[in-house]
Amino acid sequence: MGAEKGAEMAKTVRALYGFPGSTYHAITWADNGINEWKDAAGKRVYIGPPAGAANAQITSLAAAGGLAKDAYEGIKAPWGAAAQAFQDGQFDVYVGSFPVGSQVVAELSLKRPIRILGIPEGTQPKAGLGMEASVVPAGTYPDQANETDSGAFLTLMFIGVNEKMSDDLAYTMTKVYMESREQMGKDNRLLNHLVKYSPFTGVTAPLHPGAIKYYEEQGIEVPANLK
Repeated sequence: MGAEKGAEMAKTVRALYGFPGSTYHAITWADNGINEWKDAAGKRVYIGPPAGAANAQITSLAAAGGLAKDAYEGIKAPWGAAAQAFQDGQFDVYVGSFPVGSQVVAELSLKRPIRILGIPEGTQPKAGLGMEASVVPAGTYPDQANETDSGAFLTLMFIGVNEKMSDDLAYTMTKVYMESREQMGKDNRLLNHLVKYSPFTGVTAPLHPGAIKYYEEQGIEVPANLK
């Protein structure tokens, strides 16, 4: 019954715009002998909270790096407890979702040198997992052992609203986001990539008519599959 209700509710979702989320960082201590994903065979790998899409996304990331799902022990725990659990030695690889340049990861690297486990640059994630290829550059964090950039996966998100939202409100919300992206990037360097992405990135629901009106007024071509 719950699944049926969820499917019915999904039909009422309309999108305003999509945007890039955070990048998965697969973090190990630089001195623990895990220099690439294959070295984590038989080790404990944090794969996200007990529920949600993260488990599939992280196991997909590991597989892209050459570590099969059955080759390691996947540890599930709430996001909020994961960083401390990693520092306490509860798992060997900590995979967290952060903006590239995150202060959280920077502070972790200052406690002890870290290494980011990468995948071949440009590797595309499986369709339907809400991700695309990304990179964590070498030297991003204060004590990061990587000498070269690390391929990674970036999560994709979109703002969804109820189909009953007024056209005027949907139009205004879309306009405010689109016309504030550049300033947000100037105010916070972790957001300076927003303007580089299409507003249709990661959108998997039809666009709200109010959002479509804004895009068409701006001369932005709306994909036929989102109308």
